[in-house]
Amino acid sequence: MTRPTYDDLEKARLSVQGKPRPHDPNRVMKRQCATCPWRTDGQGLEIEPALMSELMTQPESNQYCHSPAWKGQPEDTICRGHRDHWKTMFHRMGVLSEPTDESWAAKLQQRSK
Repeated sequence: MTRPTYDDLEKARLSVQGKPRPHDPNRVMKRQCATCPWRTDGQGLEIEPALMSELMTQPESNQYCHSPAWKGQPEDTICRGHRDHWKTMFHRMGVLSEPTDESWAAKLQQRSK
């Protein structure tokens, strides 16, 4: 089986129907999807190194999971692989007390006060 590419994803996005739900920073995929580019087993979406580098350096944004686009649905749930990447980074920098979803949600709530 050939790994899907970012060009394949762009084509799939053309068939998306409906509108995405409002942004919710705590709505995250339960696990990495089969084509998650953040997978470490080499089975995820194949993304050019320059684009992956760009995705890795956007801490102010949430990368939405592309998986719904393959099914013609809006991308409105945060990518598990991308969120896990940033939880680890923010924990190492001392921003999060633990690299968990609960710690992330608590930090968001703290910042909104």
